[in-house]
Amino acid sequence: MERIPFDDLPNEVALLRQEIAELKAIVKDKLTTPEGYEPDVTMTPDQVAEYLGCTVQNVHDKKNKGTLPYYKIGRKVFFKKKDVDAATKVKSYKRKFFH
Repeated sequence: MERIPFDDLPNEVALLRQEIAELKAIVKDKLTTPEGYEPDVTMTPDQVAEYLGCTVQNVHDKKNKGTLPYYKIGRKVFFKKKDVDAATKVKSYKRKFFH
């Protein structure tokens, strides 16, 4: 470890404070946003229709049938992107053959 002259101590303390602030920011960012985290994105029926490549009426039909979860604020209807993805996920089945 090198010896720091007394006159250079204020500069060294300032550098240490800056490095500590940078490390705090990095730690805070890692603690508040885990990897793979996606915030809840809300979508209107028009946005869902564009996202799925269908008509707005088709989105409302799925909503009314209960196959597409939705949320209402007043009279406005919203969908969460993760719910839309989960509801429209294609399920594959293996075919069983009997002899």
